[in-house]
Amino acid sequence: DVLECESRPLVAYLQTVLRLPIRRIQENLMTVHGLKLSIGEITRLLHQVRAQLDADGEALKAQARASPVLYADETGWRENGQNGYIWAFSTPGDDAVRYDEYDRSRGGAVPW
Repeated sequence: DVLECESRPLVAYLQTVLRLPIRRIQENLMTVHGLKLSIGEITRLLHQVRAQLDADGEALKAQARASPVLYADETGWRENGQNGYIWAFSTPGDDAVRYDEYDRSRGGAVPW
């Protein structure tokens, strides 16, 4: 459905970049864009985006693992009022890859 394809990036942007809760996303879509979507539809769209991004993330990890050089860094990060860590992995060169992963703890294995 065209409406679904066009609204999926907007819904993802509203949640991940603007950090809006789903009900606020629903209000924004109706008020600003005239789109009436249920909470369930918005949740389903976000799950679709997540599935695609998970696949893309795995492809980036594989590309980074194949590199002869891999830079890694971790830094503190606060997410939803909880302290955690961002692990950043990157490769050099023209086909450089950058991959970030959030983890609530830095104990145990590197989240890679």
